[in-house]
Amino acid sequence: MPKAKATFSRRHPVRSLARLILKEHPLVLLGAGISKLSGLPLAGELRGSVLRCLGIGRKERSIIATSGLPFEAFMECVADVTDISEILAIFDEGDPNSNHIFLARLAGRGLITRFVTTNFDDLLERAFISVGHARLQRVRVRYTQTDLAEWTGAEPISIVKLHGSVTRKASIRTTLHAVANRAAGRGRGAAVQQLLLLARLRPLLILGYSASDAFDINPVIRADKQPKRYIVYIEHRIGRAVRTLPLSSFSSTNPFQSLRGVRLQCDTTKVIRALWRSLHAGDYVAVSGQVHWEDKVRTWSMGLLPGINCLVTAKLFFQVSRPRPALRYCTEALRRLPRGNIRARASTWILKGQAHHTLGDYRRSIACWRRASELVTRTHVGLYASAQEKIGGAFVNLGDYVSARTQYARALRFARKARQPRLVSLCHAGLGTVAHGRKRFREAIAHEKNALRLARRIGFATGEAAYRIMLASAQTALGFDAVAEEGYTAAATLASLVGYPVGQISAEMGLAELSLSRREYTVAEEYYRTALDRSRDARFRTGMRDCYLGLGQISIARAEFRPAFAYLRRARKLARKSSAAREVDICAAIADAYDHLGRTKLANRYRATARRLAAM
Repeated sequence: MPKAKATFSRRHPVRSLARLILKEHPLVLLGAGISKLSGLPLAGELRGSVLRCLGIGRKERSIIATSGLPFEAFMECVADVTDISEILAIFDEGDPNSNHIFLARLAGRGLITRFVTTNFDDLLERAFISVGHARLQRVRVRYTQTDLAEWTGAEPISIVKLHGSVTRKASIRTTLHAVANRAAGRGRGAAVQQLLLLARLRPLLILGYSASDAFDINPVIRADKQPKRYIVYIEHRIGRAVRTLPLSSFSSTNPFQSLRGVRLQCDTTKVIRALWRSLHAGDYVAVSGQVHWEDKVRTWSMGLLPGINCLVTAKLFFQVSRPRPALRYCTEALRRLPRGNIRARASTWILKGQAHHTLGDYRRSIACWRRASELVTRTHVGLYASAQEKIGGAFVNLGDYVSARTQYARALRFARKARQPRLVSLCHAGLGTVAHGRKRFREAIAHEKNALRLARRIGFATGEAAYRIMLASAQTALGFDAVAEEGYTAAATLASLVGYPVGQISAEMGLAELSLSRREYTVAEEYYRTALDRSRDARFRTGMRDCYLGLGQISIARAEFRPAFAYLRRARKLARKSSAAREVDICAAIADAYDHLGRTKLANRYRATARRLAAM
């Protein structure tokens, strides 16, 4: 790969950047920061305003704001139960500022011709119109999934809007839904891959971008291992002189951290002004604006029906892995929601069931989902199918495979009727889990392959990771260990890329079980301890339970009985409120430990407990 011609001088970084633009015509990746001068809010500002209008206290606002939840996923939680047209209208406001005009003038001279942006607003397009250069009449704006998938960078000038455009608000809503479900989307993923492909040949200039798209863009960037030409990441710091740092100075959460290039910390307005002079872009135009966007957020909140604010808050807490506050707000929402608002009440019962399920209280979760089913049996087919699918999952955790199969089969029928491929894939996966539990492993593989095929088709990345794990588990049961290991490894990688900790934990536990079966105890212990740490961070009680069980089994195999009993007691404590089937395994392991110690009476007592639990 040829080396970048431009080098960055610590003493003259602006001059170096100007030379790079003149000689190498970089690609440009833009974020919300470039529209700040126009009066539009940054993602954090808009998120904070929405949370305040929901009536959430400062401490709880801080929990959500610092959770790392991407803005698009945040907005999908809000859009799922409210009309956010008033909030999206904010991005219709404002006028192009100095940043947009500067970029448009460079495009007019042919110095920058490929713009990729995550912004909803159309300020850059309007800047192109205001500059009026003949070259700018040939600009191609892409924002639909089909357009994004077809982008090759061959147009004279292109603006690629990864998250949709305010000129067609349906494209924004599509993005919100996809990002909330951790799906890069066929078009968006292809466009980011094309940007990275072009970045092997040309430098990439990043301006006003926070790199916080953890569910869709960041995973694609991390997955691309090819070397890039050179990256210049401009990071806004008010009033600061330009400071040059390597990209490696970023934290590990930034996907550009391991790439070649520089990080410029500076006052962006001053740097743009200096570049304007250096590149002879005409007379500097100091343009800024003010948009009263907070008024629109207040107008939106005043139109919310009673109890909806509590439901939105519950969804947000559940999304950031805080099930207990989510339960509290669900209860409050059910108290306030009008009896006639059936859809909202059913959604609240479903969410309450999910929170109980996360905490391992499967019987209460079933009761909640049945209440939801009763409300929407004949009115909302999709919600009914979703509730039935979740009840099937709870029965699996309780070890009742007959009831689980009945629920999944019913859910599959209604999911097909509602034409919801994501839900259809979940039902196939559930039926595969039931078949696995009943030792029908070939049937399980058939269902998991159906689920995996659907997940790939619709870009359901978290589902794909989960189904790979289930498929690998069935393959392990049939003795196909090598294939299963490949599946677990691929699932762990994919789950890591899309920010799906539960999937990563499950894949690591699968690899641990394979190592345990081969008597590779050190390797198995390492996998279990890593999964246990992740389970604690994610508050994933099922993962913690299974890791403690695995560590207990390793300790028994090593004849280390004191730590074995400690691990197994912790596992049983977590299993008592959740899974009778898992408690059977734990009691059997404790009995095995007592057998090794020659304490037959205690071993028989735990075997009797295991038989009693299995018969329930």
